[in-house]
Parts: sequence; structure tokens; C-alpha cells
Amino acid sequence: MPPVRKATGQAVSPLKRPSIAGVRELRFRTVAIFSFPLPPSLAVRPTEPGLALPVRVAPAQLWNLNLGRLDPPTLAPMGSNLMGPTIETPGSVLVETDSMGGGIRAGRRAPGEAAAGEATWLSRLTPLLLAPALEPEVAAALGARPYQQDAAQAFLANPRFLLADDIGTGKARAVCLALAVLTHQREVHRTLITAPRERLAHWHDELEAFVPELLRREMAGSDEVRRSEWPGFGQVDLVAVPDLARDLEAGCDLPSFDLIVIDSFIALLRRQAVDLRRVSGLEVPRRWALAGTVPVDPEDWRTLLGFLSPDIASGPGRAGTGELRERFTQHTLRRSKTELARQMPRLTRQEVWVDLDPELDRLYRQALAVERERLGRLGGSLSRSHLEASLDNLKQVCNFTSDSYDGPKVRALIDLAEEITSARSKLVVFTIFGEATASRLQPALDAFGVVRLKADASPEEQAEALTRFRSQPGRRVLLADVEARGDDRSLDPCSYILHFDHDWNPAHRRRLEQRFFPDLGPAVPLTVYEIWVRGTVEEQYHRALEVRHLLASNLPQDTQPSDLDERLSFEDWRREVFEIATAPPKVAEPKARGTGALPGTGTLRSRLDSLTAEELASAAEAMLALLGFDSTRRLTEPKDGGLAFLACRRGGADCRLVHCLRTGKNIGVQEARTLIDEAEQRQDCRGALLLVTTEFTPACKKLAEDSGGRLALLSGEDLYRHFRELGVVP
Repeated sequence: MPPVRKATGQAVSPLKRPSIAGVRELRFRTVAIFSFPLPPSLAVRPTEPGLALPVRVAPAQLWNLNLGRLDPPTLAPMGSNLMGPTIETPGSVLVETDSMGGGIRAGRRAPGEAAAGEATWLSRLTPLLLAPALEPEVAAALGARPYQQDAAQAFLANPRFLLADDIGTGKARAVCLALAVLTHQREVHRTLITAPRERLAHWHDELEAFVPELLRREMAGSDEVRRSEWPGFGQVDLVAVPDLARDLEAGCDLPSFDLIVIDSFIALLRRQAVDLRRVSGLEVPRRWALAGTVPVDPEDWRTLLGFLSPDIASGPGRAGTGELRERFTQHTLRRSKTELARQMPRLTRQEVWVDLDPELDRLYRQALAVERERLGRLGGSLSRSHLEASLDNLKQVCNFTSDSYDGPKVRALIDLAEEITSARSKLVVFTIFGEATASRLQPALDAFGVVRLKADASPEEQAEALTRFRSQPGRRVLLADVEARGDDRSLDPCSYILHFDHDWNPAHRRRLEQRFFPDLGPAVPLTVYEIWVRGTVEEQYHRALEVRHLLASNLPQDTQPSDLDERLSFEDWRREVFEIATAPPKVAEPKARGTGALPGTGTLRSRLDSLTAEELASAAEAMLALLGFDSTRRLTEPKDGGLAFLACRRGGADCRLVHCLRTGKNIGVQEARTLIDEAEQRQDCRGALLLVTTEFTPACKKLAEDSGGRLALLSGEDLYRHFRELGVVP
């Protein structure tokens, strides 16, 4: 069936344009089936018994096709041997139009019949299947709007370009459209995208939607790890601006890039100007910048032009703002949400994911262990109210670094506020924790002209606060409690909402938005941001909501909060979010033991070796549960040689690093010391447990005895006994 235009929900007609739009993936079988038009990128995958290798198709000029209906091509099955960038076939394939110029035929030509210098069959086929990425129907089917296609055309026409549309208009999507064209035309082979750290997840989503065939990497981790990965290959590298600046300062040898994109330029200019200037020193022929508005201050213009066009920025004299604008005006596109209102949806929603810094992550892990232990001790008395109280406690830990107004969530908020308020737009920030959070957010937002809307204020005081926010141009941020009441009027001219911390139930957020924007979007389209924290219970319940299709973007307009309470049960919260299992009776921790050799003639060893990798892993998990570990998490995939677990008891307060090894030799001191060192490097581990299918050397046993409880051993004899109790082995 034809693709559907996301904007209208209507099917895209294949007859609107005379050219075939292209296919994302085509499988050659006895009968080939096509659907037109399709996305701009193309991966051809011949499929025969025992062969399924992907091929990336090179660009080529479109053939001249007759106007009118173009019938889907009919392709004869062919054998192929795809071994890298070159293609070898038993015989070349001739692709041609039929006598009427409407259909397309592919026929086999015997080896040796191809004319000298004739194009390969794939390059002949490519023009019929690969359309320009900016084909209007194709881009619309992918969710790109006309104004985003216009911006992509501007990028293509300008190697040095600033797109300064209002934040929330989808500038990253325009970059992806242009990148698809330049990559397929082989004008860009390697791209560097750098942005505030919290923006990288959004870039991953956009790249996956528009150019999934491009190999992309996120350069993250420690400085040492990141710098070791730069020499590797990636068609699109994503990196946070501070990390990139540190690597450049350290003299890291970066690969050559054909295109660099800097996102959130105004926010970076305000908070990380030094890093921005260092990144500007990279020698890259194509340079694009994204911002929520154009700079106002001459020095800001010079910083921007120092990145985009150093020759203009370093012109003679100290040019003022007007002269700098004039020098670069043809390389700038600035449009407000008001100008684009007719082409934009009335409401868009975007998740902003942040990572806890090391110190805050340590505090969170400590709080999580305390909450899990408390919930575990409640036993049968545990109720949903207990879980909700623990959830609130953990969410508040994530909000701020200890004894400060700072934190990863605050930085994400400030970056958004910089971009929004620089364009003279207004923002509402909601918090579910009232004064406890607002009192620490307000100092961070004072620079933007903040108005406080308290839930416990009188109706008159709340009305006065709303009036000040609406009427005073310098008051650009409304910091509101979620229990505060609106006045049944939309908060025009505000067009941005940010949920700093939020109720787990997205229906509550939707009702809150309706309270302050009764028409669900003022005259200017409304953009809603939600800040989420990776590696915390927020990510756990986000996943639980996502698999049930209960995220805010999925809910019908009339969804009630009680509807979601029923869909995410108490057991779901206990098991999926907090990972609290009903603990079996605790038994003593295993002691270092062994008899020196496996008994008998190898019967025990053969029975353990007969287990598949998954059977061994599942049996080890069941045995750990018998030993009193409430939960286990696999750290590696099961392999014939074994796997690694993180096993925890007492609700996560006592965690052990577990290595389960299947080997043909006895385990000595080296393997044991390696495991102890790995456990000590993990902040969430109190020790290690080594499970083997053979036996331990005397020196290894002595090491365990002297480890002070940091290492426990289970030999093959111990495994066999436990596995037999579980019914895993006879």
C-alpha cells in the first residue's frame, strides 16, 4: 500500500509526479513488489538461499521518463555476489524501458556480452529507484513539512549557513533532508554534529527517521575512551560540545570532515562560549549552525561568523551589528513560529533526555538502595502509595546537585530558556514539587524575568501573576506549581511549556496543559518539552509506558488519569519499575570449598557441558535466587564460555558481580583477581561470586579465604548439586 502523509493522514498518490520516488529497501525475489513513492534512501538487498548482504546504492542522474503513469518495474531474478563496494554477477544485467516507454525490464546478459565501459547493472537501476531526498511527496510522507524542505534547499545552496528559525520548528529535520542529498551525491562523506549533550538523543531520532542507512556514532564516555574511538569510521559522528572542545585542546587527531553542524548556537554562546570558539577552529568546508534566533550583540555576531565564515568576521575595522548582518544576510534564514503557523501542527511534544553527572549519580544510587530496602522490608504491607512516595523521593534527588542550584536538568532548562527568550518568546515551567523545587529553580531563571505562580496563593494573587506574565514583555518565564489554577484563558503570547519534573501519569500532564491552554495551542503553535533522566526509575517507567503505548504523544485527547492507573498495575510497578521481587527464603552465602577434582570419570562435567548457553544462564539465575539474591541482571550475552551477572539482595543494598564460566581447565588466581578488580571498580558492588563448571586451584581457594568476603567460589560440584535440585540436570 502507498505511504501515508503524516500531516493529513491521507495516502500519497503515486501519480502526482512523473518520477519514481525511490525505495528504502528492495528485496529481489522471483516476483518483485513495489510501492511508490517511497523514502529517499535506498538499500538493495538481493536475497537468495544463504545470501542476504546489504548494498548501499550510489547516486546517479535520473533518466528522462515519459510524463504520465510509470508502471512499477518488472525485474527478473538474478544471482549476485556482493563482497564490499564492488559488485560481481554471473552476467551483467541490462535495464531498459519497454517499447512504449512506460514499463521497465531487466534481463540477464551472458558473461562477456557487456560492452566495454558499460555501467554496472546496479548503477543502471539506481536512477529509477533513487529520487531526490527533497521530492515533496517523499519528504511529506516522512513527516517533513514544506518550510523544512525550503530550509533544506537553503542548506544545499549555501556551504556556510545559519538557520535561525524559532526553537521547536524542526531545524534538525531540515539538516537531515539536506544531508541525505549531499551524501547520495557523494559531496559529503563524513559529517560531525555537535550540540549540548541533551540534544544528541533528538539527533539520533531524526537521523534514524531520514537517513537510517548512514553509519552514525556517538562519541561519549571518558576522555580516554572517546579519543581512542575517533580514528574509527562513521558517516555521522555526534559529540557534545564540551567533549569535542576538550579533545581539540588536548591535541586529539580528529578525522577529516566534509560537514560540521552546531546545534543550539545561542545557548552555547551564552554558557560555553570558550568551547564554541575552540570548535570553530576546525577546518571543515561546509559549516552549518542552528539557533533559535539571530544574534543581537556585535560580539555574538563575530563569534557566529568566526565559525561560519572567518573571512567575513575578520574583515577590516570593527564592524557593527548592522554591517555584520549585511555581510552574512544571504547566508541566514530566520522565521518565527508565527510566520510558520499555517504549516506547523498546533501542538508538538519533545522529550529531552539528560544523564546524571558522577556525583549526582552516586547520590541517586544510594537513595535507590535505601528505597528498595525499605520497600522490601514492607513485605505484604507494600502498597501503591509506598511506591509513589519512593518515586517522588528518587525524582527529587535527580533535580539538583547537592547544596546548589545546579544539575543536568537545570542546565538543559537554561539552554532551552536561552534559545526561547532570545527570540522574545515566553515559556511556562511546571514543577510537581512546589516550593521545594521552585525555590531552587527561581535563582537560575531570574535572568530571564521570572514570574512565580504558587498553588497556595489566593485567587487574586494568582490572577495578578498571570496578568504580569502576559502583559510585561520583560517577564518571559512563568514558574508554576502544577496545582496552580489558570483563569480559563490561554496564556498568549506564550507558546512553550517545559515539564521540569512531572507526574508519571501523562494524562495528568495533558490535563495541566489544557488548563493553561484551553484550546490546546494558541494562535502560535504550542511546543511542549519534557525532561527525563536516563538510568533512573524515570527511564524504567517510561519504558513501561512506551511498550503499552501510553506516552503522552500516544494518548487520545479525552484520556482520563484513572485509565492509566488501570493499565499500569501495582505488580507492573513493583516488578518493572522498582524491580522488587518476592524474595525466597534466604540461605547462607556460599563459602569457598571444593574437593580438588570433579568426581567420577567426568560425568558431572559432561552433564554441565551438555547445557546450551541459554540453559546455563537460566539455571545460574535460578540458583542465585535460591541463594537469596532478589534480582539478577545479565551484563553480557550468554555464550558457550559463560556470562556475567549483577546479582542483588535486600532490594539492591547488597550487590555482587557474578562470573559464570564454562571451561575445560581448573580456575586459578589470575581469573579470581581479575573478577575482584572488576567488582571493586563498580560502585554498586560489595563483592564478587565466581561460578565454574570445573574446579579451583588451591591458590585460588586461599585467595578467596583471605579476601574478607570480597570473593566467594562455587565449583562444578556445587553447581551440579544446585542444578539437580532445580531439575536442570539428572
